[in-house]
Amino acid sequence: MKLKFFTANVPLLSLMVGLLGASFVSLCSSGPALAERQTQAVVRTSGRLVNLKGDGVPNIPVYLWEQKGELSLAAKSKADGGFSFEHPACSALTLEILPPVKTSYACALIDDVPGDENRKLIVDMHMGHLISGRVTHDGKGLKGILVKVRPVELNKHGGQIDYSSLERSEKIHGGGTTITGKDGAFTLVITPGHKQLSIINNKYPKFEKKVEHNLTVRENLNVGALHL
Repeated sequence: MKLKFFTANVPLLSLMVGLLGASFVSLCSSGPALAERQTQAVVRTSGRLVNLKGDGVPNIPVYLWEQKGELSLAAKSKADGGFSFEHPACSALTLEILPPVKTSYACALIDDVPGDENRKLIVDMHMGHLISGRVTHDGKGLKGILVKVRPVELNKHGGQIDYSSLERSEKIHGGGTTITGKDGAFTLVITPGHKQLSIINNKYPKFEKKVEHNLTVRENLNVGALHL
């Protein structure tokens, strides 16, 4: 995946709230911390989603959140694939792209996007394979559990190479996140390769907090029931 960063001079605009085609959704924070941020300079994080032909990819959900803070925004790409967020200057951000399963586009996760200066990103969308399964406890599906997939690379002895050593393009398109729905079911579209699937439980205090599984993706894959 090719990822391009470049700065732009953007006039100050007020934060807009919208949904379904709008460039901005809600700023998920309130109180004194938010009031203080609203007096700060406004920053634009924007970009465009394109396919292999360079055409814009519309109607794809895009999420932007602060890695260690309060900022949380959502939007959908426009007809030309463009998206844009305006927000107070903040710390490092994560940009996540979660295409609907029916598109067959893979998820994308871009960490460490600067939150204190304007950035524009051109994101090449990759095709992927459908990963599905259920998270259960004693045979009962668990709703609201975080499922996170990330790429791993194996050395010649079969051990995992440190994640930080992976190529940036592999990190971006190699995994994604989702939340289990009714009956504990989940789906993700990700690119082929060796993966680590983590089940992260912040909802059920009596169950395990985290369970990890290794898998290799070469085609659509149903991992079945994963016990927590």
